[in-house]
Amino acid sequence: MVTVSLTGTSREDAVTVFDVLRTAFPTDPPFDDVPEDPPGSRPEVWTADIAPADDRIPTGPAPLEGPVSATLQGGCLAVDLLREALRGAFAVQERGTASGDREKEVDLSLGALDGRVRGTRFTSDGRSTPRCPRPGSRTDRR
Repeated sequence: MVTVSLTGTSREDAVTVFDVLRTAFPTDPPFDDVPEDPPGSRPEVWTADIAPADDRIPTGPAPLEGPVSATLQGGCLAVDLLREALRGAFAVQERGTASGDREKEVDLSLGALDGRVRGTRFTSDGRSTPRCPRPGSRTDRR
């Protein structure tokens, strides 16, 4: 299970990111937490809990109105699966990681794959991050 938190974005862009993840990792029953604006204000953080699977469905590029800050927090393998799914739809720039024994947190900046988001250029390949330590040969699949 991975907690995905989106900040600095509109409702429309949050819906776009969560739709990409719903397509890549369909569930039964489907999660349908469509972000909604509370009356009179704009939320600061959009969140969803997602259980990724090894057999994700590839997604194509998805449009964004502006840059989106995303934090992925959960099991090492699960976070890696979500990050790869996001790379299929968005330009992903990794801004930082923190790893523990079985979990990690990754901070990302998402942009449109055309390479321009409010004057910032991203590459779709991202950069490598350290792997979580794995005791023995066990793989964390949370």
